[in-house]
Amino acid sequence: MVDAGELEKRFQIFAAAAARFSREVLNIAWPNATTKSQLAESNLRIAKAVFGKWCIEILVVLHNLGPFGFENLRRGLGAITPRVLSRKLAEMEHHGLVRRKLVGSRPPGVIYSLTRKGSTVARLGEPVFLYLGFKIPYDQG
Repeated sequence: MVDAGELEKRFQIFAAAAARFSREVLNIAWPNATTKSQLAESNLRIAKAVFGKWCIEILVVLHNLGPFGFENLRRGLGAITPRVLSRKLAEMEHHGLVRRKLVGSRPPGVIYSLTRKGSTVARLGEPVFLYLGFKIPYDQG
């Protein structure tokens, strides 16, 4: 049996440690950091660019199910059109999250996978999704 109180406590400890880490990195990487509102605006721009429609789905599928060719990735995502998938993959490649590797098969193909940066983003996001799944039960059927 899961002890909800213990899980909540562990998530709170993790969140506090993550917040300390973020402050430390902010002070090291941006010692002359701007105001909180400017930082919030910057974070929002990054979130919109990186986590726009379909980007989270692509990130999750590539992280959990591994590299895919274009058509298999499209089928795995469901309702996405080839045009939109192509555009989203190009955006994610531009942001350094996705790697596009040409495969010398017949016919020539492409395999998409996460870069180290993309994998790090996915791993950093996992605790968030675990917490949300713990706090907001979802239909697993």
